[in-house]
Amino acid sequence: MLLSLITTAALVGAAAPSPPVYTNRSDHFIVVPTFPTPQSAESTGEGWKAAFEKAQEAVSRLNLTQKVGLTTGFTYGLSCNGNIAPIPEIDFPGLCLADGPVSVRIADLTTVFPAGLTAAATWDRQLIYERGRGLGAEFRGKGASVHLGFAEDGTEIQAISANIDDRTMHELYLWPFANAVRSGVVSVMCGYNRVNQTYACENSKLLNGLLKGELGFQGYVVSDWYATHSGVNSVEAGMDMTMPGPMNTAATTLPGMPSYLGGNLTQAVLNGTVPESKVDDMARRVLSAYFFLHQDDDFPSIDPSTGFVFAATYAYPDEYLTLAGYDPSNPPPARDVRGNHSEIVRKVAAAGTVLLKNTNGTLPLKEPKNVAVFGNGAADVSEGLTYTGDESGPWGANVGALSVGGGSGAGRHTRLISPLFAIRNRVEEGTAGGRVQYLTDNAKIVEGDFTSIYPPPDVCLVFLKTWSREGTDRLSFENDWDSTAVVNNVARKCPNTVVVTHSGGINTMPWADNPNVTAILAAHYPGQENGHSIVDVLYGDVNPSGRLPYTIPKQPADYDFPIVNITVTLAQDPDAWQADFTEGLMIDYRHFDAKNITPQYEFGFGLGYTTFALAGDATFAPKSENVSAYPPPAARAYPGGNPALWDTIGSISATVENTGSVDGEQVVQLYVSLPRRGVPSNTPVQILRGFEKVALAPGASKLIEFPVLRRDVSFWNTTAQDWELPVGEIEFRVGFSSRDIKSKTFGTFLSFDISPH
Repeated sequence: MLLSLITTAALVGAAAPSPPVYTNRSDHFIVVPTFPTPQSAESTGEGWKAAFEKAQEAVSRLNLTQKVGLTTGFTYGLSCNGNIAPIPEIDFPGLCLADGPVSVRIADLTTVFPAGLTAAATWDRQLIYERGRGLGAEFRGKGASVHLGFAEDGTEIQAISANIDDRTMHELYLWPFANAVRSGVVSVMCGYNRVNQTYACENSKLLNGLLKGELGFQGYVVSDWYATHSGVNSVEAGMDMTMPGPMNTAATTLPGMPSYLGGNLTQAVLNGTVPESKVDDMARRVLSAYFFLHQDDDFPSIDPSTGFVFAATYAYPDEYLTLAGYDPSNPPPARDVRGNHSEIVRKVAAAGTVLLKNTNGTLPLKEPKNVAVFGNGAADVSEGLTYTGDESGPWGANVGALSVGGGSGAGRHTRLISPLFAIRNRVEEGTAGGRVQYLTDNAKIVEGDFTSIYPPPDVCLVFLKTWSREGTDRLSFENDWDSTAVVNNVARKCPNTVVVTHSGGINTMPWADNPNVTAILAAHYPGQENGHSIVDVLYGDVNPSGRLPYTIPKQPADYDFPIVNITVTLAQDPDAWQADFTEGLMIDYRHFDAKNITPQYEFGFGLGYTTFALAGDATFAPKSENVSAYPPPAARAYPGGNPALWDTIGSISATVENTGSVDGEQVVQLYVSLPRRGVPSNTPVQILRGFEKVALAPGASKLIEFPVLRRDVSFWNTTAQDWELPVGEIEFRVGFSSRDIKSKTFGTFLSFDISPH
């Protein structure tokens, strides 16, 4: 639950430009309202000026009802998860909002990409970019103008208040949103939960104060589906669009249902409660985003086949198709948007696979003739190529390769390559006399029934999985389906056991030190090329280069916070609905550093089939003179916040060398340790502030230069309400993981005290 809450709070950009204050009754944070919403026309940014001008001209030609229509979702056909109505008077075709994070979820002839966690585990900016480009191309090809790429949600999310202090908001949860806004993101979703006691979609500190004010966000804020809890309050707080339109799920598929916005917003303007200029700004933000992305220039129509896919997915009767304007007896062919994206999926999935253990060079496999495959994560999926997840309960499909999660984050596979399929192809077709035995019934493995396995295999490959989907919390830190018993029983029979995990998050591995477990691979959620990508790594066609984007503990207690599953008794306690983020900045590796806990596998860790070293020491060079303690104030809002925070004020250089015998890739990582003097006491020991993935042949080397931005070495001063550069010597650590630091160097930007801001 806690992980889901953290992600949801981050999803709405939760923070405030003035510090949260405490209530009198408890120690839970509340926020001071921030009004009015910063006007979009007050902001500047590359590409936005022309978009604003076109949007302003278009809005000037609309009546009030049309402007309100740009802010209110409505039911239109069955082809999108949400729609904004067309406005022919300005040649606006409307907007199609579609799930989800890994695929055009409810569509045919699309690609199911690796999950975002898998992409993160690549630590490869180019591959992450290629994945994003591929996803974007498929959404565009299907006529979807808005990609709903949300994060995960736990259970009871609409009742929880995520309570976060001001510094933590800025230094931790604000950070990625500043990057996204600076990069040109045009829409942000406000989530279900409360943040510091106020629902995210009517939280003026989040939307007006932080997102549109401090970060200079140019685009529009759209609610998650049914996350709107008010009309006027949400509008004044900075929400620009409500989805899917109706107030609740009753008869969602029917037009004309009452909305918090829609006719109610029109009435609020007419009776003077909301100024029409506010609606103008909301409409202008929606159209500015549309023009900024050039979606007015030959954008594809909505693929009509997706209406039939919706009907099939949710078992809608033919009457729904008829009501939506389709002929149920004449489904159109699907528009194929896949291109060469299976190649991207395979590359990202392999690069996002992390080799955690490799005793005596077990991997890569040396073409063994007798391979045994175990575990219910190895075979084809027993429930078929797609499922919404509701019928799967907390565990997912009984048998089947896990490529992605469920719910709104799922995908409809046109194809799914299971590990067992790919391994059989490799062994039976590529190895003379090769054979593959398999046992994918975990219950039999737990019982110790290995009677079907003979002769004894040369290597045993065990595939574990952990299911996740929206609205469902994790049940355990371990992999699902009696995973520990499965591994231990196989390892008891097989002294050369290789374990592969498919999971959407952190798993403990109580079997990791079993001497018969000779190799471990964390393959995350790999997408449709599941089997191909893992075989590429197992056999050395791809040298594993993934690194952990999280820390794997030795035991659940190492994380301090247990996985929370709300029980009836707990649900009756009002304090159960208050999620106080008392850990502050100390999440993941920062927590392990602060508590001096030795993890099973640390953040940034990963092995390969070659070795690397730093050639010489890392060095620091200043890039700017006369640096002030605080950034000079910006003249106006700018995407990503004050431009001075993005100034390069120094650099760190290091040379990495491939000292092994085969080609490989290494991720060189830069961690920053701020001076203890003059910095708040709850500052992490070190913070990742740069990384670079380098491909090198044996004996080759490369010089890496990390730019040091002002924001990288600043902390949020809650009194001054600004980013402050600390006085004194800053330590820069270069290494191959958070615990594998190879070289340290030091730099000073301020050597004397600066008067208060």
